[in-house]
Amino acid sequence: MNQPARPLSLGIGLGLSLGLWSASALVMAQEQTPIPAAEQETKSSTAIPVGLSEPLGPSNDPFNDTKTQGHVWGGLRYVPDVNMAYYHETNPTKVAANGPGDNARVLYATLTVSDAQGGPRKVFVGVAQTRFNHVSLGSDPRRVLTYQDRFSVAGWSLPVRLGYNADVVSRSSFLSRKANTELGVTVKSAGLDANRKWGDTRLGLGWRYSDVHIGSAATTGGATYNSTNSNIQHTLRARLTQPVSETTEVIVLAQNQSYAYRSTGTADPVNPTSEVMTATVGVQHQLTEAVALAADLGRARKISGRADLVPAASHGVGSLKAGYTPSDRTEASIAYLAGVEELNDTGVSNLKTGTWSFGLGHRISPTLATTVSFDRTRVATNELDGRVIDSKFYAALLWKPDPRVLMAVAFSRTRRQVSEGLQDFVQPFSNNRYLINVTYYL
Repeated sequence: MNQPARPLSLGIGLGLSLGLWSASALVMAQEQTPIPAAEQETKSSTAIPVGLSEPLGPSNDPFNDTKTQGHVWGGLRYVPDVNMAYYHETNPTKVAANGPGDNARVLYATLTVSDAQGGPRKVFVGVAQTRFNHVSLGSDPRRVLTYQDRFSVAGWSLPVRLGYNADVVSRSSFLSRKANTELGVTVKSAGLDANRKWGDTRLGLGWRYSDVHIGSAATTGGATYNSTNSNIQHTLRARLTQPVSETTEVIVLAQNQSYAYRSTGTADPVNPTSEVMTATVGVQHQLTEAVALAADLGRARKISGRADLVPAASHGVGSLKAGYTPSDRTEASIAYLAGVEELNDTGVSNLKTGTWSFGLGHRISPTLATTVSFDRTRVATNELDGRVIDSKFYAALLWKPDPRVLMAVAFSRTRRQVSEGLQDFVQPFSNNRYLINVTYYL
């Protein structure tokens, strides 16, 4: 082969399918050589990392000037920034009927330390404080610390990731659906990959660990969801990639996820362990220089340590993705992802999810950019009748009048629709958020 297939670029608009790795804000370092998409961690596309349900992590700077920011010393680049954001929410408590709106202020600061020459080493530290004027939401500080690096041993490439995150659970998580509100969470995470090539064949081995501690939160009924839940997850993954032409490659994936729950003090401590095994086969194809396509299909099998309370189940999983990158200023993607979400609840095996996702990012000028995304997730179970549909629309306009200043205005709309059979399980709601954000790079 003369050249490998161009890496598939499908990053925008897929953030809601990431689970807890996005909450950990583990973002891959910029590489001298692009990493094939089959071996990349999907990135959060949030342009403004503030506000409840948004990950606090390195922002997606569409102006591509991060290598000139900050201060270089001792072979490292230090990029500190301070930020202020104001936003108005029409329904911050996420009750079924829109309650009174409220205004919030977010103050946050971040520091990114990376190799000055663009190497894989990166450390990120972020702290934030959110305060509403009236409702008691988001008053706890948010803290994020991540470290990533890459080593080479005996022909193997070994990316390493470590993270600590005290934040809020994504609204796409099951516990947030059930409590109908954000839940305080602390996440400790680690990851190690081992990648190697034999000719054109690539083998990727991966290990992920996360310890997710969920604290208490107020529910829509005014009660407190008392919880000392801790969900310890180990994921083992093997991915084999074989090019079959200059523009097409076949990917085989096998994955095992094990969960151990510590539910001391909860009202319903069930399902102390569970295991989800997944196998998929997929293909990715570079149709033209600007258009990339990918698809995979497989099966997931869930086995519970309490089969008397939580039945075993099998689900079909897969995805269809298309990416369009006509220039370095524009990127668009559309995708459908069918998957499963782990559950710890009596009588329900796990959740079947189907997500449509669309994203568009465009740099209008050297100092002006826009991003738009839409996600719609349908959630159902094998054991309960009905469905839940979560949708979110997000749009932002970013302006960089000076290399040290980034300003943005954004709008998001989230909505949950619940069929009649599941309204005792979760409650519907809708909420709009209007936000303005100012970042200053020191």
